[in-house]
Amino acid sequence: MVEINEIESYGKGAYDITHFVKKYIDKNKIENGLIIISALDQLCALTMIEYEPNLINDLGKFLENMPITNDYVKLSLFHRTLIIPLYNNDLFLGSFQQVVLIDLNKEKGIRKIAIEKVDL
Repeated sequence: MVEINEIESYGKGAYDITHFVKKYIDKNKIENGLIIISALDQLCALTMIEYEPNLINDLGKFLENMPITNDYVKLSLFHRTLIIPLYNNDLFLGSFQQVVLIDLNKEKGIRKIAIEKVDL
């Protein structure tokens, strides 16, 4: 079952969306399988990174300092969809990693992600 979640964005930036994924897992009582997360906005992508201020700041600097002005090209370096294994109700993220939405929209607004499970 696909669930659409709305994320309030303040514009360009990175947003920790791990809690949306965990809420979906808990609500649907999923123990094992694959979790598919997709960014539905054209100027959004997904990554897994430690959501720590210095790392998020570096990610922002990386995106701003790229010698490319087209945000669509910048986002092509990231995934629009992530597939994360789930075992014993635990996402297989790195020790300190979270699921992060990268938003390159200039304006604030609602961004949407889709979350779905695949049984193994």
